[in-house]
Amino acid sequence: MLSFKKKERLCSKKVIDLLYKSGSSFFLYPFKIQFIINPTITSNSPIQVLFIVPKKRLKKAVDRNLVKRRMREVYRCHKQTLLYAALPDSNIKIAISYLYVGNGIESFEQIENSIKKSMSQLIRNLSKPVQ
Repeated sequence: MLSFKKKERLCSKKVIDLLYKSGSSFFLYPFKIQFIINPTITSNSPIQVLFIVPKKRLKKAVDRNLVKRRMREVYRCHKQTLLYAALPDSNIKIAISYLYVGNGIESFEQIENSIKKSMSQLIRNLSKPVQ
């Protein structure tokens, strides 16, 4: 389970549009995390993730790619223990977007701490009753 396969990546334009139109979000520097509990995800994976580093924040493609690689690596290493193990129901499908809002390149440790905290907060948000 320490892999990050194609089926775990959020690629569907419909789901991405739905995520940004009606999804919930929270901010945890240097990320804005948006998520939606979405039963229309057709993938076998219960969680699909999208990583975004805007050109407005980091001008050079090399820098954007570095940050995205760090984000994917942290997610890959911690998803099993923090997300999959804590899912309240096995039938839940979730779409998540990590939008990088930092102005510079953050260290691997800063990105790791933020993504781990965001995963914990995401699980807390999922366990709350829907009103």
